[in-house]
Amino acid sequence: MRVVPPERINIIIGTAGHIDHGKTALTGMLTGCDTDRLPEEKARGMSIDIGFAPWRLPGNRVVGIVDVPGHERFIRNMVAGVSAIDLVCLVVAADDGVMPQTIEHLRILDLLGIKRGLVALTKIDLVDIETRELAALDIAELVAGTFLDGAPIVPVSSVTAEGLDVFAEMLADLVLSIPPRATGGVFRMPVERSFSAPGRGTVITGIPISGSVRLGDSVELLPEGATSRIREIQVYKMDAEEARVGECAALNTPEIGPDEVHRGLVLAQPGCLKAWRRVAARLQLLDSVRRDLRHAEDVRVHTGTAEVAGRVMLLEGNRVAAGGSAMAQIELADPVVVDRGDRFVLRAFSPATTIGGGVVVDLLEERIRRSRPQAVETVRAMEQAIGDPVALVGEALRRHGLRGATIADLVTETAVTRERVAEVLTEMEGSGQARRIGGAQSVVHLDAFAPLAEQALAALDEFHAQHPLRLGMRPAEFREALKIDANSAEALLAVMRQGGLTVEESGIARAGRQVTISADDGERLAALCRRHREAGLTPPEAEELATEMGTPAGRVTELVDHLVDRGDLVRLSDRMAFHPEAVDAAKEAVRRAIRERGPLDTAALRDVLGASRKYVVPLLDHLDQIGVTRRTGSVRYLLDA
Repeated sequence: MRVVPPERINIIIGTAGHIDHGKTALTGMLTGCDTDRLPEEKARGMSIDIGFAPWRLPGNRVVGIVDVPGHERFIRNMVAGVSAIDLVCLVVAADDGVMPQTIEHLRILDLLGIKRGLVALTKIDLVDIETRELAALDIAELVAGTFLDGAPIVPVSSVTAEGLDVFAEMLADLVLSIPPRATGGVFRMPVERSFSAPGRGTVITGIPISGSVRLGDSVELLPEGATSRIREIQVYKMDAEEARVGECAALNTPEIGPDEVHRGLVLAQPGCLKAWRRVAARLQLLDSVRRDLRHAEDVRVHTGTAEVAGRVMLLEGNRVAAGGSAMAQIELADPVVVDRGDRFVLRAFSPATTIGGGVVVDLLEERIRRSRPQAVETVRAMEQAIGDPVALVGEALRRHGLRGATIADLVTETAVTRERVAEVLTEMEGSGQARRIGGAQSVVHLDAFAPLAEQALAALDEFHAQHPLRLGMRPAEFREALKIDANSAEALLAVMRQGGLTVEESGIARAGRQVTISADDGERLAALCRRHREAGLTPPEAEELATEMGTPAGRVTELVDHLVDRGDLVRLSDRMAFHPEAVDAAKEAVRRAIRERGPLDTAALRDVLGASRKYVVPLLDHLDQIGVTRRTGSVRYLLDA
């Protein structure tokens, strides 16, 4: 008879509560699994590390349960265990009632943003009805105002099984009321543990917190950078083709050595994530803390399965009071793989207590200076974009400014999939919010051009005032005035064509730019044009013309530039301009000579043109640029035969 595999529901249940309140026993009653796997746990009769167990629901469906330790010394393991859960079962023993770790676990769950759960009132076989009721009242008072406010408090015994059916039914109903986790996004799995399987190599276990991974996919261990293909996958201890967000998974990664893996690392889709030493975050202090959190205070940061020392650098004020919230940057002692929207827990060093937590709102390459309000505003804008891929990509692109960003840049910075980033950029281009530059390799947010556009208009006004006879700025002059590169200038001009300037062969100018020529200047321009036509391939320079015309050299240069802008002269170097007829004559002479005699060097072409090297070299360079000839060494070949 063929066994039908269960339907996997990618939702994780977590336990929480004080030591020896029956979390592991209750998990065992539900699942038939003993989650205490370590010899020390067996010997001491208490959970030390995280345990995983699959739970089969009615209708042949299965979810995962994470059982966490309750002892205060193992809070780091508890946080690692509950960082990926969707709902919680808070376990309180009827004979003990609410205890210190009951309270701390509940606070941690609140800080991690858990929204759903119920309470198991365990060990009811040890107490009378009145004691049960008193314990339930204490629990209701404890959870008031938390996410468990109004949640069911279900009496149950793991010894007699009293109440177990009711508890299991209520927990199953709660599971089925939650929409399964969306599997889109970049694959990311914080490492819970690893081991070496004989004949298979390294196996890494954990719960993916985004995306999915399939057999044969490549993965990257961060921040170390080791890579491997997935050879085998198990989900809920069953062979699988795919592991998804919200499932207890074991991944066989034979190309990663077992010594390279430890808790706190992250297994991820290659090229999409990176580790960070500095993050911006929205902090929330617990109401119960007994002193303010000070600027530059050292803390322990727990996120995912990682625990790392950090320093809180407040961006608002110099301290945060109990129950208060503030924006801060956290400088981490070691790089940690995190993403915007990730939750974390803060614990004090001494005494070792939970003091608060928060949400990562930005990933920082450089430290934010509190003296720069604009930098803080940028972080707040990114906080508003969390959870919205379109806004997230837009904000990340905006901060790249005129440099622009590639798709790969944005994938790494936002943890949005490459396909989705490409879609967002296409949408932004279509709506006029972004433009491609640099041969379409990079994209620039048009907001980056707003201040530069104002500078460009001011630079054009100054140029027109200083050069009344020039029709416009040449591209090189425009770039130099604004101190930008060719790609940025290209994008800026494309944007500004619709608002304030024109781009013509004569140059870049203010829209509606008109040049007024006086009668005297008209005569000078005509004389200059005749003089250049007569000079042929040996045109005069500004100083020579100034002497001939009795006009200052600077004024002559302005007049010549005007003729160049109009197309009446062709400028081939800073010091000389040729009449178009002379350029055409040189072009035909060079073509004819190379056709008749084959490729010729500069000396031979100088003889052909009958001019000195001073005039011939810029002419020949011009012919190379317009595609008439190609130079190899000192020899030129004809291209447009």
